Amino acid sequence: MLNQNQIKDFYFATVLEAKAAGRPNEICYVAETNQHYCYIAAGSAYTADDVYILTTANGGNTRWVSLIYPDIVTHSATEATTADKMRGQDHIITGAYTVTLPAAVVGMQATFISTTAAVFSLDSNGADQFILAGTALTAGYKITSDGTAGVVVTVKCLQANKWYVTYTNSTMIDGGA
Repeated sequence: MLNQNQIKDFYFATVLEAKAAGRPNEICYVAETNQHYCYIAAGSAYTADDVYILTTANGGNTRWVSLIYPDIVTHSATEATTADKMRGQDHIITGAYTVTLPAAVVGMQATFISTTAAVFSLDSNGADQFILAGTALTAGYKITSDGTAGVVVTVKCLQANKWYVTYTNSTMIDGGA
């Protein structure tokens, strides 16, 4: 059982207090964000945003990572997504945009959903390739939607440097370089 002094070590009123503290494998609560966080010693893959991901006073690649990570990422422009946004999140694509995926690491996955009738593409980085309907596309090529609203496509990295299209409710094609 924890005593009152031990409990206060796991409670922070503000993000600044939490960022100034922490030891590996601890869990804390921050009142300002109403979030619980786990201290991750090798957290450099997580981009700090001061809500779900907090840097720490230890610097380097240590992070406080929220135990309730956001499920939805919105893309309203052509842009790259980051590794920390490929942990099972849903990505909403609001127009004719290209989303570039990070380097494919086993275990990464995400679902992309279009909200408008516009062609969108998912672009692998130069070393990665998509596996679409059992066919390996050329490394660095993208997959492209048919332009209908409501397209859903799920990609998973089951093997290093390969994004497998494991589900789609529409036609995705080889979008070339």
